[in-house]
Amino acid sequence: MAADDVIFNAAVVNLSNGSSLSATADDDIVVNEQIDGSGGISGGQVVLTAGGDVTINEHVITDDGAITVAAAGSVVQAADGLDSYGAPLTKQLRSGSGTISVSSGASLSPGSLVTSGTLLLESTGGSVTIDVPIYETVGDTAVTAAGDITINQPVANTTTGNDLVMMAGGSIVVNDKVGPWDRTTDSFIGRDAISGGTITLLSGNDITINDHIASYDAALGLYAGTTLALADNCATPPCTITRGVAIFAEACFGHPSPSKRQILNATVYAYGAPTSCVRCVITSSRLYTTPSVTLRRHKAAAASSSSFARALNYE
Repeated sequence: MAADDVIFNAAVVNLSNGSSLSATADDDIVVNEQIDGSGGISGGQVVLTAGGDVTINEHVITDDGAITVAAAGSVVQAADGLDSYGAPLTKQLRSGSGTISVSSGASLSPGSLVTSGTLLLESTGGSVTIDVPIYETVGDTAVTAAGDITINQPVANTTTGNDLVMMAGGSIVVNDKVGPWDRTTDSFIGRDAISGGTITLLSGNDITINDHIASYDAALGLYAGTTLALADNCATPPCTITRGVAIFAEACFGHPSPSKRQILNATVYAYGAPTSCVRCVITSSRLYTTPSVTLRRHKAAAASSSSFARALNYE
């Protein structure tokens, strides 16, 4: 299907027989009625590709089929009230275990994305702002922005042992919790959290931590091209770490020499170690210093960008 604009004003249900849907528009795509592949044969995929904007005004649902939304302009999911904890909801992209990929040429504020599979979010020409939670059930997640990444709602996919990678050409600002977050008890871990989800933040400029980041028996790496600032509750002012350093969970890497220790109070946690080990390690920023498969997987992507190369001390 190809046209100047593609507008769905009638429900699409043929995905329930296992068929896929692909729509391409030179300009905009607007989904005004539900695209629904649930309750039938699994595997039908949805691909929406626009030379302009993609607007999701109704749910897009597959039965374990991948959902791909790519716009040269913006991608917008219409608001849909609040969840039981007061966090914002939007019209959903829901894919069972299928991959969800959302790419925007403009700045991106992704909405409700429901999958136990891989989640890929990208702004090729702007920033990414997380204004809707990334829930505990989401699989491995990668967020990439040419500009900044700002986290204003919990990012909790590591609760189920999945990895999180965020790479920004600009700065990364953490304004809400990242890690195995249990919103029912307002605490980390809880609700049968699974260990092993690694967390990696790579920034061409600053990383500012205004809320908690936690890993659970897994690597936690923060790479800043300029400074890494730990706001308010850092144990040792001025709470900045200069260019070319990384923070990893001590539980994964053992005790460093005393000269390389810095206690960061309650800002960055490493669970799975004795209480005396709840601190962080300042190590070399070179990517090969960590055994994390996730970091090695993203080495080529990081090295190909001059801003990421500076952050990782490649140049």
